[in-house]
Amino acid sequence: EMCIRDRVQLKTGAYSAEFGRAAGGVINAVTRRGSNEFEFGVVSYFDPEWGRGKSPDTYDSEGELIAYDSERRASDWTVDVYAGGPIIKDRLFFFALYEPREYFLEDGADGRTSETRSSDVFWGGNLTWNINDYHSLSYTAFTDKQELDHTEFEYDIDSRSKGDLIGTGFSDTGGDNFIASYSGQLWGRLSVSALYGTNRNQARTWSTNDRDCPPVFDERPAAPARRQGCWVRVYTFREKERRDALRLDLAYSIGDHTLRAGLDREDRESFALQGASGTAIAPDLPGGVVYNYFEAPVGTTFPNGGVVPDANGDGSPVAMTQYRYLDYGGTFDTESRSWYLEDVWDLSDSVTLSLGLRNESFENYNSDGQAFFDIEDQWAPRFGLSWSPQGTADQTITLNWGRFQQPMMAYPVTALGTGWVNFTRFFLDDGERDPVTAAPANIDGSGAPTSEELGTAYVYADGSAADTRASLDTSLEPMYQDEWMIGYERRLNENWTVGIRYINRELKSFIEDVLTLPGLEAIGFPGATDGSQAC
Repeated sequence: EMCIRDRVQLKTGAYSAEFGRAAGGVINAVTRRGSNEFEFGVVSYFDPEWGRGKSPDTYDSEGELIAYDSERRASDWTVDVYAGGPIIKDRLFFFALYEPREYFLEDGADGRTSETRSSDVFWGGNLTWNINDYHSLSYTAFTDKQELDHTEFEYDIDSRSKGDLIGTGFSDTGGDNFIASYSGQLWGRLSVSALYGTNRNQARTWSTNDRDCPPVFDERPAAPARRQGCWVRVYTFREKERRDALRLDLAYSIGDHTLRAGLDREDRESFALQGASGTAIAPDLPGGVVYNYFEAPVGTTFPNGGVVPDANGDGSPVAMTQYRYLDYGGTFDTESRSWYLEDVWDLSDSVTLSLGLRNESFENYNSDGQAFFDIEDQWAPRFGLSWSPQGTADQTITLNWGRFQQPMMAYPVTALGTGWVNFTRFFLDDGERDPVTAAPANIDGSGAPTSEELGTAYVYADGSAADTRASLDTSLEPMYQDEWMIGYERRLNENWTVGIRYINRELKSFIEDVLTLPGLEAIGFPGATDGSQAC
């Protein structure tokens, strides 16, 4: 397949101090560029439905059909149109790629079947200007936007036939990327490279039924299907993100040493907004609600302290309705900075020693502009030794050790950076349903059932951006792992190389979000049943 990428480096360990913000590995991609030879081509790839294998249906533990995999249909088609070559011979070059794509998928589960379609275009290009024999500028732009239409229908399990249209969901992902770079040679020994890149990305989902149809799930044993009503998406959300990255790298050769140094900075501004479908069902609230029907044994105690009574009078399980509201939104920022030093020393014709040191800093800000994660001066030493026993590249033995840091994971950043409203309530189920939405028929202005409520609302979050004095461990240590590796590689001929490696990775420190649970009270954490409290 033709691609905007010319080559890709996949480093799964033992990488130098130049790379960071990852523990398991890094991907380093170089975009395709034009040359003095003009090229043009059209390539098409078609993966038809009739060329794909079939999967068996999926049944639950009681033998009930839950996923209709045998009726799954899929196909996709991609066309690549590309051209590249000189604009000014030896000085100015271009490469461009235009890629229309078509995708179709039909599958089904839980009493529904769906059709997913996508028709979008990927494009990318590069301009390279060789100012002279020692300096060059390059500009790359590409987009990876994708739009999906997801149409859902009712499905009759007995007749294995598609029913009436329920609704259509939509999703947009991807964005635009722009990269400008410079590379040059100064005074014969000094190599300089600089890069600035920006990424504008978005993701959003919505459907035709978002206003009137709340998500409804039925977990009772006698339920005909788990998914009930006319909803298409459980949640609608919109996310926008802008990343700006800047880096500078220097390399200086002197004797048997190659001295390298560099710095980089990455700033990210993110906006996130999410809420449940069915906003019309709860006019007194800004978002929608989720309903879950289930049965609970008499005497069950819920997280909010509510206890299930013997509502049936015979000790049998009681029909319940769980009501959940979730809504969050806000803008939060992340800043990452680093610099590194490295010495690659050729001790002899067969032995090379690499010594490196990387320093990293991370800062995260919530929607109120409050820094909730600020760690400076994370030191990451790197060591590497390479030995060619015969003094050639045919055989190589390597030994590496290094420390690798990571910024905070995406989910805790979203949870701490935005204002959440998240609570749940429990009600006795009166059995009355709206014939279209399958939601409780008797509800108030917040969408809550008017039947008897057990306990009070169990509040996980009240809508304000988290106060980091309560929600964040003030003694947090940097998140990092240590790794050492030994390997052997042998080149058999020009086309074949074999090797073996042993890698040992030890996660020393990790940062993750933890939600306190009611059971913590039983082991000595007072107030654990209050979702607003941190543990």
